[in-house]
Amino acid sequence: MIDADHLGTLLLPFGFNIAYIESDVTTVVYIRRNELGIFERLVVLRGTKRSKPPVEIISAGVECSIVPGRTALKGLCIQKHLMVLSEEQQGWSEIRTDDQVRHWQSAFVAIAPEAVREYASEVGPELLDKTAAARIAVSKYLRKLTPLSAESINAENVHGVLEKLFPDATEEHIESMNKVMKYPMIMIEDGKSLYETVVLAIVRFCDEVESQRNWLDMHPIAGRDRELMVRIQLMASLLAPEVGWPLRNGFVL
Repeated sequence: MIDADHLGTLLLPFGFNIAYIESDVTTVVYIRRNELGIFERLVVLRGTKRSKPPVEIISAGVECSIVPGRTALKGLCIQKHLMVLSEEQQGWSEIRTDDQVRHWQSAFVAIAPEAVREYASEVGPELLDKTAAARIAVSKYLRKLTPLSAESINAENVHGVLEKLFPDATEEHIESMNKVMKYPMIMIEDGKSLYETVVLAIVRFCDEVESQRNWLDMHPIAGRDRELMVRIQLMASLLAPEVGWPLRNGFVL
């Protein structure tokens, strides 16, 4: 079996750290930040081939993202499969022996860091351009929240910030927040208060921060309103106490 921690150790000389590991170790993400401020991400996917006996299969990809952790969704992240590391047309390799594990890990470390650097150079500038408006808006929303806390706002104290947002929020603001929170979206585990704070801040201050945008009637899952989801997840990632928050648990839907 591929050892995620050992593979992380092999990647340290290239500037990578573990972003997160899913609880069943089916997905491991390693990250480093480049000179443009973009997160270069290496993704390792592990599964089991249905055969007798079952066989471990593994594949890998590279990603270019403006967020480091679990909120790297469409609009925030661009990805590509590393077919060069695959033995099958489907994009994966079978792992049956310890020698195969060592061979795959060596090949991954030799190929993936340079592959993701080249990929980020290719698609990164366009990603930054497409997300420029959202990133500027998010920085302004966060500045609106700053006076509401005596210390740096994070997932640990965000509930107090949420309580301070409520008195000045209108009934329409609260209804809009509740509507968005009812949608099935990926959240960082135990992050309900954080996401409520993020969403309420956006609907509360959108007329001040983005004079040409009003998120009160938007649906974050609809394609036309994806910009709202980009803002929500980007703010959540910036307020998270750690990159993967937490490092080894999965998504909460």
